[in-house]
Amino acid sequence: MGDFSRKGLLIGYASVVLLSLVPFVVLAIANVPIVDVGTPPYAVFAIAIAVVLIVLRPLWLVARLHPEPIRQLGRDLLNYAPWLLTSGITLLAIAETVEGALSIKQAIPYLNPFWADAALIRIDRILFFGHDAWQATHAVLPSGGTQVIDWLYAIWHPVKVAFCMAMILSFDRRLQLQAVLSFQLSWLLLGNLTAVSLSSVGPVFFSHFWGRDDFAPLIAQLHEGNASRNLFRQISAGSAGHECVCRRHFCDAIHACCHRSAGCAFPERAPAVLAMDRLGLCRDHVFRIDPPWLPLRD
Repeated sequence: MGDFSRKGLLIGYASVVLLSLVPFVVLAIANVPIVDVGTPPYAVFAIAIAVVLIVLRPLWLVARLHPEPIRQLGRDLLNYAPWLLTSGITLLAIAETVEGALSIKQAIPYLNPFWADAALIRIDRILFFGHDAWQATHAVLPSGGTQVIDWLYAIWHPVKVAFCMAMILSFDRRLQLQAVLSFQLSWLLLGNLTAVSLSSVGPVFFSHFWGRDDFAPLIAQLHEGNASRNLFRQISAGSAGHECVCRRHFCDAIHACCHRSAGCAFPERAPAVLAMDRLGLCRDHVFRIDPPWLPLRD
């Protein structure tokens, strides 16, 4: 690698580290407390991947009956030191970026008080000829469609994990940097910046916060179909559980855009839009049944 390439990579990995700290810097400047969401799932993920990487190679050498496994491990550390370093940086950066992004999501009403619900409802009703978007999807799909979509929604978790693993383990440093920076900017720009700008509570908490019953029929149908119990249990299990991210993390981008009609401009996001329309979560940025901002209305 020439000097220019080394300098470019150094700037790239420095940018990755700095971007992972941006959410925490924003919260500190705004003097907003970081909400405790329980055990950080992405930190656990990072630790698990690190443990697997540390344990896998020794087990492989033992299984192959290598005559000098300890010495071979030492040679591996020397030969692959640059890769281990960049993989470690990537691993920690991904975990910190997502944890920070989720903290920003929890702090949305403190950074920018909710304001966009009424405007987004009006836009929805213009787009759907006087109806809410959930009414259109419920009219098209049978009553059992909610549960099916809920299952399909969860299928993206393996995609998300596989993509993160590919970023972490890549030997192509340029590709690794491009992927990680794209990942981070998807969360921080498409996710956080747009979500904070278009701050809204969404259909699930609309009645509690605004004192209007626009979405009461939706909530009643979810309860009637016994879908809300499963949905809320998954939601309260962890904030990160519903960031169903494919290669371009479209679900999080649409959550961030605060409006289901964003899918019109991005057809590849249609499955996520349909799921969130059906479940009434398109503008629900705080994935908890007891979000910390509920007392704000009082």
